[in-house]
Amino acid sequence: MQDAANLMREFAQNGASGSSGRPSMPEPFAVHIAHWLREDPDVSGAEILRCVRRVGYHGGKRAPYELVKRQRTLKTSQSSSEP
Repeated sequence: MQDAANLMREFAQNGASGSSGRPSMPEPFAVHIAHWLREDPDVSGAEILRCVRRVGYHGGKRAPYELVKRQRTLKTSQSSSEP
């Protein structure tokens, strides 16, 4: 199972949708998103997009939304595997 650091690294290298040609989420922004989700796991994707734009992200919304989705899926799968 991937940990969050590996997931962010893969995401930064491959983008939101792997090799489909979608733009990637640069690592500094991915780190911000991971931090915000740790602080408030229930924060909306729209709020994450607003925050990441405040720190300088100028890309579209798909990459941040996909990263939020992956982070939440990763956290859910990790917590369900714990006894």
